[in-house]
Amino acid sequence: MGLDFEIWMVLVAIATFAAGWFAARVDIRLLVKESRNLPGWYFKGLNHLLNNQSDKAIESFEEVVRERPDTLELQFALGQLFRKKGEIEKATGIHQELLDRPHLPEPERKRALYELAQDYNAAGFLDRAEATFQQLHGTPHESESLKFLIRIYEMEKDWPRAIEATKKLETHAKRPFAKELAQYHCELAADALIARKLDDANAALDRALAENKQCVRANILRGDVAVAQGDLRAARLAWTKIESQRPEALGLVAERLAHLYRDSKQGDAGVAMLSHYATDYPNQDTLNAARELIEQTRGDDAALAFSRETLRSHPTLSGLQRLLATQSTDRLGADTELARSVLQHHTRSAGLYPCTRCGFRARTYYWHCPGCLHWESFSPKRQEAADLISY
Repeated sequence: MGLDFEIWMVLVAIATFAAGWFAARVDIRLLVKESRNLPGWYFKGLNHLLNNQSDKAIESFEEVVRERPDTLELQFALGQLFRKKGEIEKATGIHQELLDRPHLPEPERKRALYELAQDYNAAGFLDRAEATFQQLHGTPHESESLKFLIRIYEMEKDWPRAIEATKKLETHAKRPFAKELAQYHCELAADALIARKLDDANAALDRALAENKQCVRANILRGDVAVAQGDLRAARLAWTKIESQRPEALGLVAERLAHLYRDSKQGDAGVAMLSHYATDYPNQDTLNAARELIEQTRGDDAALAFSRETLRSHPTLSGLQRLLATQSTDRLGADTELARSVLQHHTRSAGLYPCTRCGFRARTYYWHCPGCLHWESFSPKRQEAADLISY
């Protein structure tokens, strides 16, 4: 699909050449006559493209480029096509040759520089790509270059520079990037927390929430920092704020809350809160945390009763599997044991967090999708087994 798109970009470049050829003629009545004067390579390359013979078309156009160095649009299109095919050396060669021309017009020179930066980026030469993209400050390619620079800084986990570049992009795009900026500050907070620089972590979280007050991750980390400081009350307040931000994300802190209430000897209060979350905002993590806390504070029978009640109000295959899994084999009949085995088989691939943009699924919740590289694109609710069944 992507390769076909690039091939048609070459076709567009050829069409542009033809349009320019015709436009140079004033009398429209000469159109048919002039079409006979189009260069032979135009029809030869066009014929190869229309017959899906991209390699032969490229050979034809390469020959033209060698003989006609003035065909700039064709050279740019070929460079993009080579890059898309993974032939980075050829792409780089085309764009470097353009830059080496002493009389290349400045707009084309900046364009060639932008293309060369993309070549370096595609080849994984991030230092060269970064340096080249930075040379495009103040050009028509600055906005797109900033997007590439941001991706490079994300890969390098250089969050201060990612913040700086994103702020510049906000100015160019004339729209906020609050979600991304908040996540960068959260990354800084997470690093500070690991380094036990708790004041720095809290300062970064203040900046994250200033950028995006709906940033769930900031309150999750705020609670983690409070636990590290020994302030369990502050941790609870931070985590419970998520209900007013994005209640379906409470499952991400349900286990933390269960441990907090158990460790602070407030099991009954924890059961009440988690039961409320499990009833109003049900998902696998909230239900599991509530059931485990009930089991620890009130015993097996209370946990079993809770599992039955939540299964009646929110019937799911994974819920049924969990209910059957809590019962010993000697309490189950042969058919029920078989049902438990079948459910276990069909729910094995459930319990995954899905990316709502690209469909990437993972057992770990990601704030930055490894597949499409978007921030906060993962659903905070694990997929149920039924969601994975194809009909």
